[in-house]
Amino acid sequence: MAASTVPEGRKTTSSCTPEIEQCSHVFEIHGYKLHEGLGVARALCSAASAVGGYEWTISYYSDGYWGQESSGYASVFVDFRSNKACPKGAKVRAFVRFGVVDPATGACEYITRGFHIKHTVLDPTIASHSWGFGKFIKKLHVVYPKYLTFDDRLTIVCNLSVVVGDRVSGPETTACENEIIEVPPSNLSDNLGKLLDTKEGADVTFQVKGVVFHAHKVVLAARSPVFKAERFMGSSVRGRPGMAT
Repeated sequence: MAASTVPEGRKTTSSCTPEIEQCSHVFEIHGYKLHEGLGVARALCSAASAVGGYEWTISYYSDGYWGQESSGYASVFVDFRSNKACPKGAKVRAFVRFGVVDPATGACEYITRGFHIKHTVLDPTIASHSWGFGKFIKKLHVVYPKYLTFDDRLTIVCNLSVVVGDRVSGPETTACENEIIEVPPSNLSDNLGKLLDTKEGADVTFQVKGVVFHAHKVVLAARSPVFKAERFMGSSVRGRPGMAT
């Protein structure tokens, strides 16, 4: 198959950028040790947070979500709670990242990788859909003081970015490499004539038989080797400085 070539003529360029609504939901679990032994697949749930036109919650499983597969770990998930409110076929795009606040520094430590959500509502009768990590954090790390405050509080942070639309910009027009650009006719002589008529920028005068003419040194130097040699550097060809006779 022959190689394709760029057709002659102008070229237009546009771009598409997702419009994103972002939110960091902070979920504080007070009296954490009182929730020990809650049981596998039993969650502590946050209040709903509205992001991108949808409702989202955080579900934290202190004893894990998947039994032996989550043994020794706490699990965390983000829940899409707007399934019933969405029309069938609605598409939801988001990016999620979980972290835990270190009480010693007050900073959030992101201990898991972020992940993308690409969800299509197929059955609006289902209350919610969830995505997250069965092995979020080792229970040993939670029970001991690294992530617990002195008053027995664990703080989970969920950064959620939801795509709410796409912004298209452009088009910007550029000339193709093989495009022939029409060059307008030169009107340099007209421009120089206007300078002479208006005397704008004139820096030398000539007096011929009592008539004074205004001119421009640089133009005279470009047109005459005699004037170029003189350069009008504070002297005159004949007569007083700045005037030639």
